[in-house]
Amino acid sequence: MFLTLAILGLLSLPLSVQLENQLLTNKVLYSLDQLVRNYPEQGGLFRDLRKQADALDMYVANRNQKIYIRMNVIAPLGLLSQEDVNLMQEFLSQDLEKPVELEINLFPYEILKQGSLSSPNKDLSNN
Repeated sequence: MFLTLAILGLLSLPLSVQLENQLLTNKVLYSLDQLVRNYPEQGGLFRDLRKQADALDMYVANRNQKIYIRMNVIAPLGLLSQEDVNLMQEFLSQDLEKPVELEINLFPYEILKQGSLSSPNKDLSNN
């Protein structure tokens, strides 16, 4: 009986840490969504970011009374500036009620095109 309780105790520690991390990640995602929805003065920028950018992954950790957030994002050239990142960091710090260190690794892309297609579904192999 004691052995069973000891094993359950040992197994519950990593699970509780993982659950805490998952809840914090959800809270960060919710806060970012609130930034887009509730702040119209910055909402245009963040709506564009939401439509045109793709977050590849996000790492969230809570250490030493500080939340660390690292995201890898693919976005068009010039869509996100350092000022925008600072604004996001300030908002997250206020909304999460803890200091936030935000790092965004931005992978810019540019779409180059020549001419126009009559339909996006046009078969390009017939040219």
